[in-house]
Amino acid sequence: MGNTFRGAGGSGAADGFIFALTLVPTCMFALGMVGIFEHFGALEAARKLLTPILRRLMGIPGVSGLTLIASLQNTDNDH
Repeated sequence: MGNTFRGAGGSGAADGFIFALTLVPTCMFALGMVGIFEHFGALEAARKLLTPILRRLMGIPGVSGLTLIASLQNTDNDH
């Protein structure tokens, strides 16, 4: 087994740190997109759109629907 971006074999603190660094660009992009969407009112539009649908289906308001969608978009995977 040769060297990879994470090192040669084994895992430890250094491996976890390098893996965390690989997540930084993705998180920065996601936070930037949320800021842009919030600025242009897309989150408010989604809340207004989801409220009547989710209130009938599950009895929850649209804001809770956005939270539900965000929690379902999970990045916790084991390789």
